[in-house]
Amino acid sequence: MLRWGGLLAAVASAEDFDKAREDDPDIKQMVDTVQRLEASLVDCAVHGLDKVVDTFAECQLTPAILNRWNSPVLDGLWQAVTGRTPDGVTPFALNPPVSAKQLLDRLVWPKAYPAAVDLLLRLMNVAQGPENLLISAMGTAACCNHVEILRLLLQLQPHHKVANLFVVGEIGAVGWSGHVRCLEELIAHGIISFDKEDEFSHRILGHLLHRLCVAGHLPAVTLLLSRHSFSTRALEKAALGCLDRPIVLAQHEEIFNNVSKLISTPSPDFMELRLIMAAVSGRVLFLQEVLTLGFTPELLLAAANACLTPARVPCLQVLLSLMNTEGKVHFVSAGIRIPAESGDIELCRLMLDAVRHQAVWLWQMDLDHALLISVSQAHIDPITLFLQYGANARDHDDYTIFLAAVSGRVDVMELLLGAADVDAECAARYRQQMIEPAGLLGVAQGLLSAHMTSWRQCRIPTAFFSEGETTPLNTALIAGNIPAVRWLLDHPAAPALLASARPVIALGRSGNIEALQVLLQSHSIRGLSKNVWSNAIQHGLAVARAARLPDMIRLLHNEWVACGKSFSLDNLQKALECNDPLCREYAAAPFPVSSDRNARSDILTRYSLIMSACMLTDLALLQDVVALCRRVFPKLQDDISASLERAVQLCTAEDMTPVMMLMLDGSHGSTSVYSAFSSGAGHPVLLAALSGNVSAVKLWLAKGVNVQVRDNEALKRAVQYRHRAVAALLLSNGADPNALSPADRVTLRELC
Repeated sequence: MLRWGGLLAAVASAEDFDKAREDDPDIKQMVDTVQRLEASLVDCAVHGLDKVVDTFAECQLTPAILNRWNSPVLDGLWQAVTGRTPDGVTPFALNPPVSAKQLLDRLVWPKAYPAAVDLLLRLMNVAQGPENLLISAMGTAACCNHVEILRLLLQLQPHHKVANLFVVGEIGAVGWSGHVRCLEELIAHGIISFDKEDEFSHRILGHLLHRLCVAGHLPAVTLLLSRHSFSTRALEKAALGCLDRPIVLAQHEEIFNNVSKLISTPSPDFMELRLIMAAVSGRVLFLQEVLTLGFTPELLLAAANACLTPARVPCLQVLLSLMNTEGKVHFVSAGIRIPAESGDIELCRLMLDAVRHQAVWLWQMDLDHALLISVSQAHIDPITLFLQYGANARDHDDYTIFLAAVSGRVDVMELLLGAADVDAECAARYRQQMIEPAGLLGVAQGLLSAHMTSWRQCRIPTAFFSEGETTPLNTALIAGNIPAVRWLLDHPAAPALLASARPVIALGRSGNIEALQVLLQSHSIRGLSKNVWSNAIQHGLAVARAARLPDMIRLLHNEWVACGKSFSLDNLQKALECNDPLCREYAAAPFPVSSDRNARSDILTRYSLIMSACMLTDLALLQDVVALCRRVFPKLQDDISASLERAVQLCTAEDMTPVMMLMLDGSHGSTSVYSAFSSGAGHPVLLAALSGNVSAVKLWLAKGVNVQVRDNEALKRAVQYRHRAVAALLLSNGADPNALSPADRVTLRELC
């Protein structure tokens, strides 16, 4: 009883223990309960948990008894066997683990019970248990920095395959967490070995180094570099991993420098990517340091082309200062249309200033095209700037003026009519047409009638037929000019244009429901094949989901179904990942029953659907998704339906972690999914942050997930969707606010 701790240990250590045990019924109950529970745990790794579960049920323990006895071992076993979260609030319900492996996992996570783990390991007969018995618990302990538990587990590895099983299934997540003391334990016990010379071992070590570099764990990287001589290829990959992010933080820069020092002869590809990524990092001093290592005009141009976003303007200034005249003209000519479309006036000004002393004829065509793009997007400031630098408003028989008329924007039209190449007579003629009843639409109709042939002869790519360029219909949709939209949709060339996803994407971004309704009612759609049109709709649906526009989502979804497309589980998964407000409707769709031909795939699909539903703050949706999985996957090899139903009953609108715990146990074939998530790609914690699910974020943190996963994406989503509690939780657990954009930092200050 001493090892059970609390009141049990105090009673057992008393001098009159034997007499008290006979005289006091409470003490007798304690002793009898402990002895029965210990007996049930003996050889449970071999014979299963039926005896353990039955004994717990027979002992009739209650929260009041647990609180009075105050035993950390008993408390841990209680939490593990009942499947409760350690919040002391969720009601009792027997939701036992299905194996000794799962029982052990639950003693490590979401709350660690070292004493209970020690007792279980002594009694469960690890030597005769399955070879993967300890793997998941070892991985969780290493990810969560539970050094004491990890040491206990590592001392009991009877199977020679343990090391290989561990590195294959868990080393990625361990690397993402990067706890040095845990890595030292894994090295000391031979799980991470530097002595093997086979390709598999070198590949695993390289993978671990890369993961640590990407995660920014400087002490762990230093440990690995001090113990092993990595190949040039592994070092280059790891170094570049430090920079492969929107914003490079200080620790990543330091790791990059430490790793790069070990690369004696860098490859040409590494040198190119090193400069490009340094430029994209947005860190000027770091870029300047990399530039001292050498560059060519071609490398400067490649790096500058990667910097065409607002956050990278300072780095772009450095690169431009090193370019020769030819390089600057080439860069501006090729890249000016990017800020023209985004409307980034600072970037436009920087690029044009770089060539202001050069003859404009060298890049006149590209300047005119940039003006055309800005007009199509109605970006006033860039339009003004391009005209000041000599862009031609009347290029290609007034095609740019035609787009301004299509947009319906008088202010854009007036800017063009004041351009240097528009004489007073021409401007007066257009202004007269603008005040006539047909207005700007009449101007557009007249220009199209007069110049369509010449525009085609000039091969203007933006007339009607180009999938990759701005079109008049896009312009009208972006501006919300409904009369122009109707007119353009009646044009004979409209079906060819609608084969591109660009019009629907433009609508998804604008959120203009009226324009979408006009588009969906157009007879032009009937000229398209259903496959082509449904593909365009699917692109628009993705944009509308990202913008959280429920009315537009509903219209686009109904149109997609009208194309004869059946809603698949993959579609449902995408909707869940976007927190689509119509998810409950989707979950009620009549999905076909699985054919059972690929049980592994079905297990992973069920995992993804249920885990994504857990991340959202909608208990009814979770219940619907669980019911859906029950219908679609009636017979899986790892059938956990009973456990899942009990776990759902434990959930509340504020806390769905009981189901999460069950899905993350890993005993039902989902461990490879978790391993994939641990890399950061599509990690459920990102969805939890987006939806403001505090309890889910807490549980992932308890699992050891790195809060800086995908460059602090969880914090970015919490801030962008204004979830104050989630943002504060992530910050308190190490999320880095320096990874936020300037706009997001302002929002964070408002929230916190």
